Amino acid sequence: MKEIKKPEIEPNAIDIEMAVLGSMMSSQQALYKGLELLTPEVFYQPNHRIIFEVIRDIAEGFAGVKRIPDILTVKDELEKRGKLEEAGGVAYLASLLDEVINPEYIEEHAKIIIEKFLYRKTIEICNKISKECYEEEKEAERILDEADAMLFNVRTYKLKGGFVPLKDLLKPFFEELTHLMEGRGVELPAGFHELDTLTTGFHKGDFIVIASRPAMGKTSFALNITRNLSIEFKKPVGFFSIEMPKEQIVQRLLCMEANIEMQKLRKGEITAEEFLRLSEAAERLKNAPIYIDDTPKISIQELRAKARRACKEHELEVLFVDFLQVIDAPKMETRQQQIAYISASLKSLAMELKIPIVALAQLSREVERRADKRPQLADLRESGAIEQDADMVIFLFREDFYDPETSEEGVAEIIVGKNRNGPVGTVKLGFLKKYMKFTDYPPEREAGEFL
Repeated sequence: MKEIKKPEIEPNAIDIEMAVLGSMMSSQQALYKGLELLTPEVFYQPNHRIIFEVIRDIAEGFAGVKRIPDILTVKDELEKRGKLEEAGGVAYLASLLDEVINPEYIEEHAKIIIEKFLYRKTIEICNKISKECYEEEKEAERILDEADAMLFNVRTYKLKGGFVPLKDLLKPFFEELTHLMEGRGVELPAGFHELDTLTTGFHKGDFIVIASRPAMGKTSFALNITRNLSIEFKKPVGFFSIEMPKEQIVQRLLCMEANIEMQKLRKGEITAEEFLRLSEAAERLKNAPIYIDDTPKISIQELRAKARRACKEHELEVLFVDFLQVIDAPKMETRQQQIAYISASLKSLAMELKIPIVALAQLSREVERRADKRPQLADLRESGAIEQDADMVIFLFREDFYDPETSEEGVAEIIVGKNRNGPVGTVKLGFLKKYMKFTDYPPEREAGEFL
């Protein structure tokens, strides 16, 4: 096989870098567009990084007094910092003005500069990983995790969207409004009337967190919503079950659909009539577009890859992850950093796939130390980043979990503690524990059974 020779020079666009810097010193339109889109590190030549930093500092007032960064003020500031020669000298600064382009083209030129930067960073990461693989001093899994973390950071340098004219946003708004007015209702409803009224359902690109203490019913709640979306609304749903095998997921879905006690099902102690109900439930579930992945200790990079593939193959409209804290993350200094990385990755994935991602999460033990054990945002375990990244945070609370004698037996409080695009509040649902089933809150109940 013919050996591929490595080029001696890394990918770059020196002439375009010169054109952008010259334009930024000649036009305020080019200046502010360049400052919006670029950072010093994306420039290939070290002297271009220095010049860009000075242009930025002058324009933003970091150089003492806020001024217009033309060739004279840039030269003056470089001299003050003792970096004029390092930047190329007066003649080089003057030569940049010969490369000036139409300010309208700055964004296209910025894209090219960033593209070359991404090539260089990817080469740097690949070289580092290649070296570590040859050395065999680290475990292969750790090398892969570190590679994923580095590549994830590189992706943040991609060109970000700028301002969009209002007229371009009005059409999709009225299309969505028309959709709702035609009676099609909430786009992605949880299937519980009061909750959907409060939240208006799930929205594309949102990162939603459902959190509670262990055994409060969050997996059952997520499966109830999965069932409602797929059976009632025909929405394809993906479900990552990281700690519970898919066979148990199926059992739970069958029990809540057929109103059969889980214990009776596991022991095989069911009547002929219950068997018939199970068969009918299985028939309904068979046609439901639910896709389950129970890979244990799945890494965040593997989860992302599988989610992308599942969305393409099955056209998923919602993705559940049970649960956030057991996703495997790259090695970092603290557990908080790992959780923050996972949380940011899930939010980024939701925006990339344009679907809501609903992640279940455990709450810290601080809840148990309070007299009022209703969860708060501060109880999100191990990281405030979850609260920051989430568009919506939903807590589950059941008084009868702590007090079996309470008058609120069989009642679950669904607490919307954060809602970036709407109100917060609490709604009540019925909870049939033996079926692991949530229902709209009924007008009558006795001993946990709902009429």
